[in-house]
Amino acid sequence: MIYAGTALQGIGNICFSYVVMTFLGDVIDQVEWKTGVRADGLTGGFISAVMTFAVGIAQGIFNFGLMATGYTKPFQIGMDGDIILYADQPASAINWINMAYQGSFFILGIAVVIVFCFLFKIEDEMPVISRELQERRVAECAALGIEYIPAEERERREREEADRMAEEIRIQELRKKCEKQGLDFDTENGKVLAKRAAKKAKAEQKAAKKKGKKKIVIGILCVAAILLVAQLAILGAKGGIGPLKFLKNNQLAKEPGNAAEFAPENVTPLEDSPLKGKKLLFLGSSVTYGYASMQTSMADYLAILDGCEVTKEAVNGTTLAGSDSSTYVSRLMKVDKGHAFDALICQLSTNDASKGSPLGEMSDSFDIEDFDRETVIGALETIIAYAKESWNCPVIIYTGTRFDSEPYEAMVDALPALQEKWGVGVLDLWNDEEMNAVSDEDYHLYMHNDVHPTRAGYLRWWVPKFESYLYDYLGE
Repeated sequence: MIYAGTALQGIGNICFSYVVMTFLGDVIDQVEWKTGVRADGLTGGFISAVMTFAVGIAQGIFNFGLMATGYTKPFQIGMDGDIILYADQPASAINWINMAYQGSFFILGIAVVIVFCFLFKIEDEMPVISRELQERRVAECAALGIEYIPAEERERREREEADRMAEEIRIQELRKKCEKQGLDFDTENGKVLAKRAAKKAKAEQKAAKKKGKKKIVIGILCVAAILLVAQLAILGAKGGIGPLKFLKNNQLAKEPGNAAEFAPENVTPLEDSPLKGKKLLFLGSSVTYGYASMQTSMADYLAILDGCEVTKEAVNGTTLAGSDSSTYVSRLMKVDKGHAFDALICQLSTNDASKGSPLGEMSDSFDIEDFDRETVIGALETIIAYAKESWNCPVIIYTGTRFDSEPYEAMVDALPALQEKWGVGVLDLWNDEEMNAVSDEDYHLYMHNDVHPTRAGYLRWWVPKFESYLYDYLGE
């Protein structure tokens, strides 16, 4: 799928790469029409210079974006067999790279369509320009007393003359051959002409067939392009991912719970917080990421309100259990071990409940190699053990607020045993009486759906609970 998408993108880029050159001749004609000066060489040189400078400018903008989004030199953090593992780049840097390599082409495509369909009117003027230029050349030739021959006519005459001379030579050579071999010229010439006619008919048939295939290929490419854009639009509008994720954000921004008053830039930091300067690593999926709140979650609000240094390792749709590269465990093991943390705050993922991940059983062992990562409890034990081994920091597991899910309730019910064994913190929003007593009006303001809070939900409903718990658990 990746290769097919890349190939399709490359085909689309051909339009952007050569659309300028296709209009170069028309632009030169227009300049001559307006000024009376034919500037072929100057125009070509100017285009080459602009394209050369544009590459440097574009590279500079891209590099500036990397700097502004906190991109760092790739840092090796370990090995997974023969595969080298590198520390993850900041989410802002990854988004910038995706925008530069994907979104920029989409924006450029829209710009090209707007410019050439609505602003660039040279094609409409070309019939007038071509006619008036030809009239000028006819007048100039008449003043000099010579015949003006249009380029197309001159080319046609030259081609006909070449064909005539070639035909004369062929006939002469055929006559000589017939005289030498005692053959009838008319018969042999008829054979040549019949063969030529058959070849021409075959060529015309092949050209017509090729033209039909070309239409089919163009049709397929158009359908593929439409499907690709539709897929990107669906991913952006429904999933909030890809170069068109702004479509989802635009929808979310219209919700009352995501009003401007709840935006991070409108939040006033606390003058004195027990959490100030604390380094917190948040590990989770869409709730930690801020799926329904324009990528803003309690982690971001804690950073602003309480002056914490937050690292947010969150990817939509991921699970605790499993062995692929997107699971909580796999992503945690890519976090830089050289970075000190005061706490790891791990989300009890709702995705495990919705995707049917096995709950598993708690092990009697404390050895990280003994835990079954394919189960929820085994993954949690792995995360706890790895955090203690890598950063020697406390681990806090937080749940979501209550919704209709027996599998998730079973996951919540398993936390006290883990807490007793490992001494981890548990922020249980699921069983919190105050959280469950919220009014229907406030609930609709605070929640986008049963699982994902809005910005208001995080700021007014979740963050106070996190602050209260963390003040006691980590505060001095």
